[in-house]
Amino acid sequence: MKLRLFLVAALVAITNASPAAAQTLQWARSLAGGGSDIVDLEVGNTGSVYITGYFLGTTDFNPGAGTANLTSVGGTDYFVARYDAAGNYLWARRIGGSDWESSGSLAVDGAGNVYVGGYFRGTISFDASATLTNGGDLGNPFIAKYDASGNLVWARGLLGSGNGYLRGLRLDGSGNVIVTGTLVGTLDLDPSSAATQNLTSSGDFNLFVAKYSPAGNLTWARMLDASNSIYYPSLAVEPGGDILIAASFAGSLDADPGSGTTWISGTPSASEPTSLFLGKYTSSGALVWARGVVGAENDPLGVGSGIAVDGSGNVIVTGYFTGTASFGAQTLTALGDWDVFVAKYSSTNAAQWAVQMGGAGAEVGSGVAVDTSGSIYVVGSYYDSGDYHPSPSSTATLTHLGAAGSSSDTFLAKLAPDGTYQWAHALNSSSDDHMKDATMDGSGNLYVSGFTHGTVDFDVGAGAATVSGSAAAKYSVSTTTSALIPVMTSGTTPSGSATSSGSYSSGYEAWRAFTDTFPSLWLSNMYTSSVWLAYEWGGGISKTVSSYEIRYNNGSCCEQRGPKSWTLEGWNGSSWVVVDTVTNQTGWYTNPLRTFAVDSPGSYTRYRLHVTADNYNHPSYPITLVSIESLQFY
Repeated sequence: MKLRLFLVAALVAITNASPAAAQTLQWARSLAGGGSDIVDLEVGNTGSVYITGYFLGTTDFNPGAGTANLTSVGGTDYFVARYDAAGNYLWARRIGGSDWESSGSLAVDGAGNVYVGGYFRGTISFDASATLTNGGDLGNPFIAKYDASGNLVWARGLLGSGNGYLRGLRLDGSGNVIVTGTLVGTLDLDPSSAATQNLTSSGDFNLFVAKYSPAGNLTWARMLDASNSIYYPSLAVEPGGDILIAASFAGSLDADPGSGTTWISGTPSASEPTSLFLGKYTSSGALVWARGVVGAENDPLGVGSGIAVDGSGNVIVTGYFTGTASFGAQTLTALGDWDVFVAKYSSTNAAQWAVQMGGAGAEVGSGVAVDTSGSIYVVGSYYDSGDYHPSPSSTATLTHLGAAGSSSDTFLAKLAPDGTYQWAHALNSSSDDHMKDATMDGSGNLYVSGFTHGTVDFDVGAGAATVSGSAAAKYSVSTTTSALIPVMTSGTTPSGSATSSGSYSSGYEAWRAFTDTFPSLWLSNMYTSSVWLAYEWGGGISKTVSSYEIRYNNGSCCEQRGPKSWTLEGWNGSSWVVVDTVTNQTGWYTNPLRTFAVDSPGSYTRYRLHVTADNYNHPSYPITLVSIESLQFY
């Protein structure tokens, strides 16, 4: 059967926080050719879409009238491709050799450079000038960087006599590359010829995490030991640079990569992954906190690529469990073979909630993403009809089209920030269908990617976007949230009052942070201890702000102007009351749109963002100059 690889995008506008969604298909694109799979998808600042995965045979990566064929050599080869915001082809590159290569992950920086990682056997070629040779019998990891035009900048191998698999790659706010994966035996995590950084596992597969500069030079490498094996780690990076890792493991795991030990106890005699590890590390690789989610003997519990961080640093993970599993004080019991779990933890490791979805068959949560309001989107697979409403008093049944237990369908579900159900949709056919990854862009659109082997309608609304044959799909969702501040055209128009501690010059006044247009922005007064930006509704009107959104847009040259530390404060008529405190916000050019949940909501007539540090790190002044394109309350 001829396989066609599809990129399908739909835009769904969800208004008034209602479970009902108004859906509009934006575009659909297909790639024809050999067997292919999209493993990861990311979106750049300009809206360009980058995909990576592997393919076998010949695949045309141009979904338009032209042709852009790539042909694998030997077994499966690795690909990375870029499309514009409308889904039109820009370029595609093959990475491969005479053996088998498979992909792990990719990330995009603010300039459109793309970093990819995976693993390979034998000898792998990136272009005519760059090759790597594997030293193990199963595979070694690699990392490569391409510029925005698809030209190779560098390629690095993490080589040795052992075997390793790179599973996750993300960037921090400074463009440093963070990778994670598993290794057995010995691998050198320093790709330079001048030094070595050997990591050696104690037995079965251990977990590695490493940080590289944008030039591909090793900054540090760490390893987590286990009494048995660690499986399929996934990775997320907070805006401030802290690193979150989730993985499945058997036995026990030492979460501290330093000289100390922090053992996470799983099921003692298990030889399969029956426990989940979640850990937070500083930008230097030091342990901040770790926790385990423990399953029962012979009851698998795992995580796919399902980890995300919201604007307040809360961590959301998804995966699957069998039997019972304890998420903090909350215990879930599966209804069938495997159930989907979604769990949320605070930035300080406090368990918030955990919910399950599924039925009598097997269900797996594979990918998770968070929008600017804190709502959560989950994608995954299911092998039988099941209930995707987490509440025991309500149901939201998704029907399985194939033979129960023998083929997989795909689900897409939305949860509110507190875990309550919003909606769920089936993306299904009578054959195997898998969505694996979910990603948010800076404009609030959600992209999911994977593959289907049947005929699937990817439009979850009244329209149709039908895909026939084996396929991979990308699905885009956009949300809207009720804003509390109107779009301003002056300091007091159309209503309320925008004020600040001062501005850099005429043209950068306070109200320009509330215009919802670029290049309109607020530039603060300079060289001082703190600055503030405020809005008052007037007429004695008070509002309760539960979350707020800050957008930076002052170019890569001026990223230091992004606010680093601040308090959000409400005016009670006589004094300012702190309702939220945020610190260590860096990398605004790479991650320009951020949403923060308010720690202590209350009703106030006026709010101000009181910035106490920018990213200049001036030796004499906490504030050199602060730039904010937009500030919005919800």
